Amino acid sequence: MATRADLELLEVDAVTGRRTGLAAAARRALRALNAARIPYAVVGAAALAVRGLPRMTRDIDVVVYVENAFQALDALEKARFRSATPVLRDEEPEPMYVMRSRRDEVDVLVASAEPESTVIAEAPKATVFGVRAPVASLEHLVLMYLYSNQPKHLGDFASIV
Repeated sequence: MATRADLELLEVDAVTGRRTGLAAAARRALRALNAARIPYAVVGAAALAVRGLPRMTRDIDVVVYVENAFQALDALEKARFRSATPVLRDEEPEPMYVMRSRRDEVDVLVASAEPESTVIAEAPKATVFGVRAPVASLEHLVLMYLYSNQPKHLGDFASIV
């Protein structure tokens, strides 16, 4: 289980040693999703840290169902995040949106299939930067990393297994 130090690692820039705005941005984003009652799950480095395996990151990753993608973006926009690219609402949602607020970032992954849909449905609640939120289990993260084509996820996979 995570310690406060695990999450604090995510709040400090590895190069400068200064605190980042990640914790405050994550709290704002998670509270916005909770208030809008959007089904989601925290994944990525924040989920790893909550599960006791911290690694450096500059963002927080959440996954939402495809049918809730635009509602999630709306909730984040109300929380002062803006999409890095135009959001085309007359088309199917993109696989991912990058939402920014100054230097802080929320990556919104859109679950159109498995394993992400199961991750959202089964993610147990945990505390992330002081906010109760559904957080992917290590088992779910392993499944997601097996399907990922990002090299950094190989390291995450190795840290779990």
